[in-house]
Parts: sequence; structure tokens; C-alpha cells
Amino acid sequence: MTTNGKWHQHNDSKSGNEAYRFKRYVSGSCKTCKQKALCTQSKKNGRAIDRSEYADALEANNARVNGNPGYYRQRQQIIEHVFGTQKRQRGFTHALVRRKDKVLGEVGLMFIGYNLTRCITILGAQKLIKQLLDSCLHIFNACLRLIFISFKPLIFQQALLMLRENRKFEALKLSLIKSRQVSLFLKISICTNSRCTL
Repeated sequence: MTTNGKWHQHNDSKSGNEAYRFKRYVSGSCKTCKQKALCTQSKKNGRAIDRSEYADALEANNARVNGNPGYYRQRQQIIEHVFGTQKRQRGFTHALVRRKDKVLGEVGLMFIGYNLTRCITILGAQKLIKQLLDSCLHIFNACLRLIFISFKPLIFQQALLMLRENRKFEALKLSLIKSRQVSLFLKISICTNSRCTL
């Protein structure tokens, strides 16, 4: 089989984005081959084989996997159980959102929860909290400062509004207290009977 050396673009059918490049290999002997019907349904050109630009890397990876079966069996024991745990114990069999970035966010949250559970199991809750505070508290505080600095004008404006509302509330409360005192005085002056309840 031969190729003309030209790189073709494979497009993603859903988004139209360029996914990868490939070379197409064809053979002229397909037209006269007796086994053509078993190999392809193409009437005109015979069979075409596309070879991706990543084909060499895929073949090298397959050779590495097939050459070290014990190593990959160990990897399955160490790594693959995490995915089984997510599916079996947490019911995470599929993503609830669509699009790659959203799915990655959902999967990331699931694995953060898994990792925290494992840390609590191994270290204990108190030791984990202490280590997190020792190692990450200053970073967390710096992030909070950066967030609050960007919202400082808005927070200051809201604080002023709340202060104004509080002053209005205090004035209203004072006027209610004064009106209650007046009404209480009126009730006392009207109620001369000893059985009168206020």
C-alpha cells in the first residue's frame, strides 16, 4: 500500500474542530483482487487505510503494555480500583453535565471527595485538619484577601447602605418606644379599676 504523502485533516463531526491529521494509504491491486468483497464495500477505489499522525506513539505504547504484563497488572490493582469505587459505592456511573470542561469539573469534584475520604481513613480527621491548616492556611488567607480586595468598593457601599438602614431602624424603634410609652400612660390614666390588666 502506498500514500501520496499528503496530510489530510480529520474534523470533529459535532463541533467542526480539527481533531487530528492522517495519511491515507491505498493500493491499485484492490481492483483485481478476488478477496475484495471480504475486505471492502467500495466499488470504485478499493480499500483505503488511514494512519493517524499519532499512530507511531500508539504502537509504541501497545508494545510497552504487551512487553510488561506484570507492571500493568499491578497498575490495575493500584489505580483501577478508584474508578470501581466511584461507580460501585458512590453511584458515579455517568456525568450529569455535558461538554468536556463541565465533565472534567464534575469528575474533579468526585475525586476530591474520594481523596479526602482516603486521607481521613489513613490519617484521621483531626490530623488531616491540622496538616491542612499548617500547610494551606496562609495560601487560603491570601486568596481570600485577593477576592475581598476586588469586592471592597461593593462591600463598602453595602456597609454604608446597612448603616443608613440601621439608623432609620433606630429612629423608628425610638418613635415606637415613645408612642408605646404614651399609649401606656393613656391606659394607666383611663384604667382606674384594680382588676384592669394592661
